[in-house]
Amino acid sequence: MRVANFLRASREIVLPAVLPLSRTNWDGCFGPILALATSSCASAAFAPTLRMTWRRAGPIRKGVIMGRMVNIYRVINGQAQPWELPARTLAEASLALPQGVYTTLRIYPEGYVVRLDDHLARLESSARILGRPLGLDRADVRSALGQAFRHSGFPQARARLTATPPPKPGPADVSIALEEFLPPDPEIYIQGVRVRTMGALRTHHPQAKTTDFMALSRRLYREMPPDTYELLMVDEEDRILEGLTSNFFALKEGAVYTAGHEVLEGVTRGIVIELAARMFPVYLEAVQRGEIASLSEAFITSSSREIVPVVAIDDVTIGDGRPGPITRRLLETYRAQIRREWQRL
Repeated sequence: MRVANFLRASREIVLPAVLPLSRTNWDGCFGPILALATSSCASAAFAPTLRMTWRRAGPIRKGVIMGRMVNIYRVINGQAQPWELPARTLAEASLALPQGVYTTLRIYPEGYVVRLDDHLARLESSARILGRPLGLDRADVRSALGQAFRHSGFPQARARLTATPPPKPGPADVSIALEEFLPPDPEIYIQGVRVRTMGALRTHHPQAKTTDFMALSRRLYREMPPDTYELLMVDEEDRILEGLTSNFFALKEGAVYTAGHEVLEGVTRGIVIELAARMFPVYLEAVQRGEIASLSEAFITSSSREIVPVVAIDDVTIGDGRPGPITRRLLETYRAQIRREWQRL
């Protein structure tokens, strides 16, 4: 009755635009809200006058990956145990979880993943670099990840595995955070994106993926100009190393360049290097910021976004300002390759 009285007074349901308007979100969230509202009204004739207002909570950049909610689980003896923590996104979940090392991967429809063992190996490697071995049971983590994905009900998901090294020899404390994956705007692959350079963060080991670095990058993203898709870190020698959440590749004179061991060795980066080496010369060398104007193409890579063309760096146009043929070819080749490698959870 209180709902009906409220609706008669306002005749409007205001929803913050935290969630993308999609069939999944309508079925799982907005539809039930409207159904509850209309069923609470005494007069059926009143229902058609209800209005759902879509109010954007803040600016959303084109191509930013968004999810509707996040589910968190603890891995206990190969089982995914739901863990109630106050978090709406993977970033918030990571801040709420114990500090440690992490890896992020994409779960494709029907629970397919790409090179999960490589992601788990990176967890172990990050912990070793910090001098704190994990004692990770890969079979347990794989089993729990599959359970968590099926429990979530998400068609696709971004999964973040966080492992906290134990204080003494023994199994690591592993958590799984899942949010629904909504593919980036297709326009970023058609038109490309603009990125900017920044000084490299000195507070992290480049080959260790740690949660404290994620907190720093989150703050930098909030301060990023609206027309900027990613920030590229540049070292004291003016070399372009990598993005905050991506690896960076440049093409010049028919060859592919990407920074070597001074960057995080992303799983997608490894696949792209393998594929590119079959077609072009590949050099594990970072390009200089002063070379931007001479680049014919550039792109960034990550597990969630795959290969994203870069058409401008620091307002300097790359090539003709459109995604280049080599980048497009690599994206097609990458997508075909991962489908050959898919493993079901």
